Amino acid sequence: MSTEETLSLTPSQQSDVEAASEQVYVEAVDIVTDQTTGLDIAALLAIGVGIALFHVLVPDLRDNSQLGGALRLDSLRKAVTVVLAFLSLTVFVGERDKHGQRKKVGATNPIRIVAGAILGLYTLYVASFTFLALELLTDSLLPTLAEFAFLIGVVVLWQPWNRSKLYRKSLRQILPALLVAISVLVLWELVIRVFNIQRFLLPAPTVIYDTFSRVYPRLVAQGWITFQNALWGFGIGCGAGILVGLLSARFVGFSRAMMPYAIAVNSVPIIAFAPITNAWFGVLNPLSKVAIVVILTFFPTMINTVRGLTSADASALELMRSYAASEFEIFRKVRLPTALPFIFNALKVATTLSMIGAIVAEYFGGPTTGLGVNISNDAALIRFPMVWSEIIIASALGIMFYFVVSLVERLVMPWHVSFRGEAEG
Repeated sequence: MSTEETLSLTPSQQSDVEAASEQVYVEAVDIVTDQTTGLDIAALLAIGVGIALFHVLVPDLRDNSQLGGALRLDSLRKAVTVVLAFLSLTVFVGERDKHGQRKKVGATNPIRIVAGAILGLYTLYVASFTFLALELLTDSLLPTLAEFAFLIGVVVLWQPWNRSKLYRKSLRQILPALLVAISVLVLWELVIRVFNIQRFLLPAPTVIYDTFSRVYPRLVAQGWITFQNALWGFGIGCGAGILVGLLSARFVGFSRAMMPYAIAVNSVPIIAFAPITNAWFGVLNPLSKVAIVVILTFFPTMINTVRGLTSADASALELMRSYAASEFEIFRKVRLPTALPFIFNALKVATTLSMIGAIVAEYFGGPTTGLGVNISNDAALIRFPMVWSEIIIASALGIMFYFVVSLVERLVMPWHVSFRGEAEG
């Protein structure tokens, strides 16, 4: 009997092997997703965003609460609604997984479906107001009931009671950082009080907190103006960086021509570009700030894309070519999966760079509604509690931006080894 006849399988056997392989793959994916905190981050963010949008739905809270005042800008409300939709989908997919349904104690599959439907209906209800200006019984008990249903739906999909091992390990990992942060704040407060350092030199943390709690609705509006410049620059810069990176990895001559300029421009301090873009586009034109962000984010993204695409294992490429695979198949099955971690690392770095670029660009002039202009003006007027409050808003926006990109990364590549072993589910 030949080797081929020995290894041949009947259609029934082949089907069994494929089913077993699929089951092993599903279980492997489940292990990976169970061992990460991505679902917890998405659930907590969804709860926070849902509560914030509840203050937008209810007329009394919308007009009289600080949180409602912080979300008074129509464009900001729409953006937060989109974030709510993304987080709701993330919570639902994270618990249900696209490769198979996981059965956990305390929640059957129909309950998950109902919970996911509640999240979707609540998002549509909010979108009907933020996008279409439809006030559907917003002055009744409906928003409150919808909010409670939304929160319960998130908790049902999240199931934090099944993740205690993960939390214990995560707490052990972050406890040193928390202790350092608390110690610094306590020491900061004590030094201010003991040495009687004046507020115009260094305000105490309690003073900064009091100032922030009073003015944060206005600061959120300022931060949103700056964040829009950062977001547009991030999209254009990273998109162009990935596209040029693809071309550079495919055509060696193009890469050799572009890489020296990429390194040279990337080494120039961003402050040197800000006056130039202001002269090109105008001080009050948002494009002058967006251009700075594009420059900051383009080259790191391009360089990482090229590095990722050219880091594919040589033996894997040789094997694909031995199977007569086309260049597109090699790109889709080998080069792109290899490059995704590099690309997402660049995108996560670009989230912080985009905020830095947008704020620094506003130091050289811009509309007074921006965060960077107000930081510069308040620092010149020695209003440092206000400056620190503005820094808190800028940091919060940057951190949330980073978390959203990280959640996208977990959805796109949950199989990657970097997500394994973070914590035991």
